[in-house]
Amino acid sequence: EFTRAVRDGRTSFAVDWDIYCDTEYKGTLASSLYFVGATIGLLFGSVLYDTLGRKRTMIFGYSSVAIGMFATCFVNNIGVFMAVRIGIGIGTYMGSVPVLCVDTT
Repeated sequence: EFTRAVRDGRTSFAVDWDIYCDTEYKGTLASSLYFVGATIGLLFGSVLYDTLGRKRTMIFGYSSVAIGMFATCFVNNIGVFMAVRIGIGIGTYMGSVPVLCVDTT
């Protein structure tokens, strides 16, 4: 049985969201889902780059990252956190597609 370590009335992120012992995979899954979002962002970012243009795609991508980062402050369960991680991955790589295009041309 795992006992909760409480210091100054606070616990850790892992303890609060039950990411320890048999459920450690949740932490790894949350990190991996960022790269799932990144793959989606690369695919759709290139399409948006062609239709909206370089500047608008970057603004859209990085704005969604900022909104996602802000949203993580208010997330209260691991499922929503994982969904937000996917959104952050999409926005990060959607915004970086134009940068990759400029660097390679």
